[in-house]
Amino acid sequence: MRRCPALSQGEQSEAEADECVRCAGNVVRTPEVLRVFVASMIDGDYTHDKMADLFDRERNSVINDLKSLPRDTRIRRINETVKRWRAVKTHAILCTHLASKFSWMSFSKADDQVTLLAGLEKTYKELARRHNLNVGDFPDPAIFRRTVREANIQVWDWEQTDEQELEAMEKAMTDTIHELLALAEEKCDAPTEEL
Repeated sequence: MRRCPALSQGEQSEAEADECVRCAGNVVRTPEVLRVFVASMIDGDYTHDKMADLFDRERNSVINDLKSLPRDTRIRRINETVKRWRAVKTHAILCTHLASKFSWMSFSKADDQVTLLAGLEKTYKELARRHNLNVGDFPDPAIFRRTVREANIQVWDWEQTDEQELEAMEKAMTDTIHELLALAEEKCDAPTEEL
């Protein structure tokens, strides 16, 4: 979420305005502030005329950002949906790969599972390369190992996902995302009320 503090007391002295901007990051409690608006929202003449152009530009910028909030919210929700979908796809590929490493003739499945989980980092790189995935989409290896161990999950019992199911999921998601993006842009073109 974008954090954009607006300093509405922009007509104070330059030293006071500089202090407000310097402290904005502390007030918002974030290491970086993407945009700080310094403007006067008072109807009427400005106290410091030399800043009038800046105040007018900043006021227009604030208003434009406020008008874009509905669109930005829709795009952010679409991005979150894509992120979740990528996590589901990555988990499906990972679980299928791990389950496929066991055969019905395995005598020591529990030991094989420990060995497989110990090499997750290497497995992630291999699967990312083979399936054109981002290694960052895979779950944290330590958390994954701990979850499997603490929940007493038997990897060899996982149901495997075949390539056709993955392709169908990919096509459905791609089509849906394109429709959602078009809908988000279409709603943005609708006339909005003036502030």
